[in-house]
Amino acid sequence: MNNIGAVLTKQNGPFEIREWPVTAGPDDVVIEIELTGLCGSDLHVYRGEWVGASFPLLLGHENVGTVVRHPAGHRDVLGLPVREGDRVVMTTAYFGECGRCYECAELAAPWMCRYRTANSVLVDGRPVGLFGGGLARYLVLSPPESRTLFTTSVSASAAVLHEPLSVAVQMVMGGPPLLGAEVVVQGTGAIGLLTVAVAKLGGAATVIAVGGPPERLKLAREMGADVTVDIAEVPDAEERGRIVREHTVGGHGADVAYEIAGVPSAVREGLTYLKPSGVLMEAGAAADVGEARFNPHLDLQRWRRQIIGVRGRTLRDFTIAGRLLERLGDSIAPLVSHRLPLHRTEDGLRSLGGAYTLDGEPVTKVTVSPSDQ
Repeated sequence: MNNIGAVLTKQNGPFEIREWPVTAGPDDVVIEIELTGLCGSDLHVYRGEWVGASFPLLLGHENVGTVVRHPAGHRDVLGLPVREGDRVVMTTAYFGECGRCYECAELAAPWMCRYRTANSVLVDGRPVGLFGGGLARYLVLSPPESRTLFTTSVSASAAVLHEPLSVAVQMVMGGPPLLGAEVVVQGTGAIGLLTVAVAKLGGAATVIAVGGPPERLKLAREMGADVTVDIAEVPDAEERGRIVREHTVGGHGADVAYEIAGVPSAVREGLTYLKPSGVLMEAGAAADVGEARFNPHLDLQRWRRQIIGVRGRTLRDFTIAGRLLERLGDSIAPLVSHRLPLHRTEDGLRSLGGAYTLDGEPVTKVTVSPSDQ
């Protein structure tokens, strides 16, 4: 069979629709991609902001698809049998970590894997690097990636959110306990909205979502947010801080803030939301987009606040996200705002760069269906 995909040829594009033969070994799993989500990380790669990325590349790491071929007796990560036609999501897709070295297993830092391989596919006889690889009709997974699939019963529109859901899980699991806590979610993109839902499931008493535009804030309330703050209506960061603290017990501030806006200034703002000994979970700075300015004494040390960096999910984060995916089901499917054909991949990525509209409709999660040309 032949594959077809959208190859990012260089920084700032363009994408080229290319074809190449599918090659798979006896231990490989072949998946026909139904949907792949476009992520802020993909936008950073597109702009040349992702450290270590080189071109040409095949993006797409938020994937859901159906099994076309698998080794005899193959099972998913939970030990359930995998059959042709099963819908699956995956923990990693060609990021090449071994899962067994000190960095992977002991430090839980797979991005530091000392044995990491630079996976690629041959297109017209030349290697194209894989940053996920889901922007193609077929994805071929080899061990160990092929052993960490999850079969799922939810719709493709919900299942494509498994990978961003794992980020929300990592933030919530990596921070303080949430039973009865007051939390703030900074940023109301797909990951922020899923963090609202996970925080509520984790027992948060109050969830305050800070972001925009209004359509996303409406979704935040549907995901469980008790209070929403529109950054367009309240453009002053100090005033937003006052509003957030006003909605906490005694006005002391939140127990934890999850920064997923990805704007350097959000770090200092997130610290001002916190009560003494509060914790800021920093996940938004996935790429180098500049320095955050804050006063170490007035914003951090004086109040015994903490900042915890969030990166590099483990198998446990993906496993919990897989269970929550079945629990949340199609209630999260409305987060998918767009389904684009393969040739409109660049339009989808550019819509994430600030306008947050596409084809006259507000953007939350843009997906690409590689089978749609």
